[in-house]
Amino acid sequence: MHRARKIIAGAIVAGALFLTGAALASDAPQKTLETRYADLYYRDDETLRSFGRQIGAISFFSRDGARTAELVAAQLEDIVSRVRRRLDMYPEGPRFNIRVYPTYLEIQAVYMTYDMNARAPIAFYAHAARSIYVSVADVTDGVLAHEIAHAVISIYFVTPPPARMQEILAQYVDRHLWDE
Repeated sequence: MHRARKIIAGAIVAGALFLTGAALASDAPQKTLETRYADLYYRDDETLRSFGRQIGAISFFSRDGARTAELVAAQLEDIVSRVRRRLDMYPEGPRFNIRVYPTYLEIQAVYMTYDMNARAPIAFYAHAARSIYVSVADVTDGVLAHEIAHAVISIYFVTPPPARMQEILAQYVDRHLWDE
């Protein structure tokens, strides 16, 4: 009887997450900001503004919405350039995507679409889609640099190195992003 309750509870949770994922698909990022290295996808101007604040592109008190995209693009290019320098990897070729969602719940729903059974991290890179997934609620310049490191490493090598090796390099980048 106890096992049956667990199965039913599991089915209810899985169903709720599936329905949440389906509902969130309609709320997927709609706008695009192209930069030198990546395409940033986001839902609306407020999401872009919040993302920009989180990664240090714009001040919390900034009200100049007209320049938000320009400032975010410049900060993204700076972060990608720093990541490439820290890794001493300068891949030519395919760009990658950064998909920004407002909440962690949306990241978790996307993570499940990749058949990941574990709890979703606050951000992740999916090599098959060449996409970084982040939530505005959890992103920082360090978190973003960490995921960009995964993208750069995966693009640089014909066969990406093992996940643990990538993780060591990505953590190094995260810790030393602003070192000169």
